Formats: sequence, C-alpha cells, structure tokens
Amino acid sequence: MAQGNSGLIKIFLIIAVGTILLATFHVDVRSFFNNPTVVKVSTLLWQAGHSVWVTVNPYLHKVWEIMLQYIWTPVTNRLNLINEAATSTSVSL
Repeated sequence: MAQGNSGLIKIFLIIAVGTILLATFHVDVRSFFNNPTVVKVSTLLWQAGHSVWVTVNPYLHKVWEIMLQYIWTPVTNRLNLINEAATSTSVSL
C-alpha cells in the first residue's frame, strides 16, 4: 500500500469508529451542529480564517515566487547541467 494512502485510510477509519461510538451512546450529532451557538461560532471561525487567508495569500505568493527564482530554479538548472555532463561523457575504445 502506498504511504500517502495510509493516512487517508486512517482518517476514514477514525471517522467511522467515532460515528459508531457516538451512535452507541445515543449522541445526536445533527442537533449539535444545528445548535445556534455552534453555528455562530463556526461562522465566526470560518470568516476569521477566510480573512486571514485573503490577507496572507498575496504575501505567500510573493514568497513562493522568490523561492522559485532564487532556490528552486538555480538548483534544478545545476542538476540538469550535471546530468547533461554525465550523459554526454562517453568512453570509446
């Protein structure tokens, strides 16, 4: 099994076991999420998270461009040059 898929499977298993446990103790999850207080708090958190993302995203984009320009591109160019030199060198007898 691929390593990346095992985390997703674990999450599904945890959700399934959690749902079974809640059903065993007769906990009504739907009424919990329909509670007006929970709706207010979740809406507030969603709006705050969205505001932070909208504010921070342009700066993250600039950092990503700088990282690509000064780190990723030079490293990959250097590796390509090394690879080309290694493959172009041949020994003939």
